[in-house]
Amino acid sequence: FATLSSDQINVFSASQIAALRTVQVAALTTEQVSGLGTLQVAALTAAQIAAMETQDVEILNATQISALTSVQIGGLTTAQFSQFTTAEIAGLTTTQVTGLSAASLNALDTVKFEYINLPALSSTQFAGLGTEQIAGLTTMQVASLGTVQIASLTTLQAHELTTIQFSAMSPTQAAAITSYVIQNSAWSEDQINAWAAALD
Repeated sequence: FATLSSDQINVFSASQIAALRTVQVAALTTEQVSGLGTLQVAALTAAQIAAMETQDVEILNATQISALTSVQIGGLTTAQFSQFTTAEIAGLTTTQVTGLSAASLNALDTVKFEYINLPALSSTQFAGLGTEQIAGLTTMQVASLGTVQIASLTTLQAHELTTIQFSAMSPTQAAAITSYVIQNSAWSEDQINAWAAALD
């Protein structure tokens, strides 16, 4: 299968692509993958996406990535998604971002995580973020959060919030932190004061 040229692979219909076994998809060369059209890319199942070699996912271009559905995005392994460039991460649509797993989000380093469209994350996705990701949120990222996301903060996440992050919150955002989290996050006096200041 790997001996087929990219031109030969290009004539495969969407249904033929979807019918490929995961072992066949895993055997695709980077040249074959780079030659896939958007309709072919869109036809791949989440299982097929996950079976692709990491280097093959790495060479997907912006046009190919834009053809991925949220389900396909959800099929990416952490190793695959961590290979996305900052430009590719920033280029993900709101719908695509909703497909990201907590594992994929937490696999990103702090630099790449800055390019995630945080307002697009569901409360479940946001609650699944690791403490390192929460601690690394920039003031711009904090300011972009919706009240539903802030209300989904866990006690472990809230414990990581810094005074600088609190200063970036609007009164509405600060008020969205649940009473349970406030009572159980073991905040320092500085954190409590910063949260109280954000309420004003």
